[in-house]
Amino acid sequence: MQIKDYGYQWHKIGGHDMDFQASDMNEAAATKYYGFLAENGSWIIMQHATATGTLRYVRGTTGYSTNWNLITGGTLSFKFYGSEL
Repeated sequence: MQIKDYGYQWHKIGGHDMDFQASDMNEAAATKYYGFLAENGSWIIMQHATATGTLRYVRGTTGYSTNWNLITGGTLSFKFYGSEL
């Protein structure tokens, strides 16, 4: 995966390249969250733990708003990029 700029993220899903537009960010705490949406409704939320420098991801095909609202509740399962995302 590459982040070309702060507006887009390119990602391969199901063998197809998809363009994701930056949609939301939450930088209020030490762990930061960034949400990206594709035209077809697919989404990626990136979690950045600044204390450790780690990045983890969760993705889906529907329900972005619902999942974005769960970012700080500990109910989403963030994983390493490429580990069965």
